[in-house]
Amino acid sequence: MKHIFIINPRAGKEKENLSIRVRSYVASHPKLGALVFDTEYVGHETVLVKRLCHIFEDETIRLIICGGSGSLCRAVSGISNFSMVEVAFFPCLSTRKDHI
Repeated sequence: MKHIFIINPRAGKEKENLSIRVRSYVASHPKLGALVFDTEYVGHETVLVKRLCHIFEDETIRLIICGGSGSLCRAVSGISNFSMVEVAFFPCLSTRKDHI
């Protein structure tokens, strides 16, 4: 099984960047063999997941979505074959001031 972290780097209110923390965790667990991707724009989650589902179409993948509910929704909308994908969600609050 391939473990893939998809991170919205703008999510979270902590001083230390979430992406740095996740990458540090993955680096300290090399046997996990995880991949880590940061989103670059709204909707990038969907693009990434579609590509990853295509690349690993013959392998079960576990997506760990780190962000808000929008990141989760956009990531799930990119899944083409739900029988080959597991989804985990690490919720982070938005740092946007206009976010309700």
